[in-house]
Amino acid sequence: MRSAELLALFLAAEALAFVQGCAAGQDKKSRELVAVTRLARTPAGSLSVSDDGRYEFVNFTTKREHDGRLSSSELESLNRHLASPRIDAVYETRDPDPARCEREEAGLVLHSRLGAACFVATNPVDPAVRESLEFFATLFGTKATERR
Repeated sequence: MRSAELLALFLAAEALAFVQGCAAGQDKKSRELVAVTRLARTPAGSLSVSDDGRYEFVNFTTKREHDGRLSSSELESLNRHLASPRIDAVYETRDPDPARCEREEAGLVLHSRLGAACFVATNPVDPAVRESLEFFATLFGTKATERR
């Protein structure tokens, strides 16, 4: 998958999440906190989480989606990993080659208030950064297989 295709898939998933959120009557004040996208591992897809704890998972392979709400402990953990200076330290480890997220199973594309970037979870040496990337990967995996 080329970078242009990656970007197109990501933007399509984000647009779908926005449209469905509006159709479901989500609170207009809620905003997306983070989107976690995986491309080189099954299931390939995108998890989008808003600040009110609602999430939506889009599976790129099956072209299906499901939504739900994070538990209060999941949302609290997510907010801890997204808080400064922790998320700033994570973004300092972004991979300069975004195509690695298309090839490597440990690759994640994060989209947050700091922008979209490719991360390879096995790269960081800093334990806090590695913990955050593992948290995002675990949250993705949990919500990718959860059906509500």
